[in-house]
Amino acid sequence: MLTRRTQVEVTDAASLNALLVEKRQLYARFLRIMEDAYEAAGEMREVADELDRMTAKLVGAGELTDTVRQELKRDLERLSAKKEWMQQGRESSFGELKRVRAEISLLAGAALNLQVARAITLVMGYGARRGEASEVSEALVDVASAMRSDVLPGARGR
Repeated sequence: MLTRRTQVEVTDAASLNALLVEKRQLYARFLRIMEDAYEAAGEMREVADELDRMTAKLVGAGELTDTVRQELKRDLERLSAKKEWMQQGRESSFGELKRVRAEISLLAGAALNLQVARAITLVMGYGARRGEASEVSEALVDVASAMRSDVLPGARGR
C-alpha cells in the first residue's frame, strides 16, 4: 500500500509528465510553422527580387519590340500575383504563429517567450526583405535549443 507521500509524488510526477508532453507537442508545432514561414519568407524575397529585376529591365530597356514588352509585362503581372498570393499566406502564417505564441506564453517562462517573439519578428521581417538569413537561422536555433532545454525531464520551473 502506498503511503500518502508516495501517492502525492506519483501524482506530481504524472502531472509533470503530462505537462512535458503538452509542451513538446506545442513546441514541435511551433517549430514546424516557423520552418514553413521561414521557407516561405525566403521564396517571397526571391519573388520580390525578381520583380525588381524585371521592373528595372522593363524601365531601362529603352527600345523594345511590342512583343518583348508585352512578355515582360505578362511576367511582371504573373510575379505580382504570386507575390500577393504569398503575402496572403504570410499573413495566415503570422496569425497561426500568434495563436501558438499565446499558448506558449501560458506554459513557458518569460525568457523563452521573448525568444519566441524575437524569432517570429525576424522571420516575418525576413519575408519583407529586412534582416539576413543568418540572423533568422541563429534565432531559430536559439529558440529550438531553449525549447529543448525546457522539456528535459529535469528542467523544472524554466
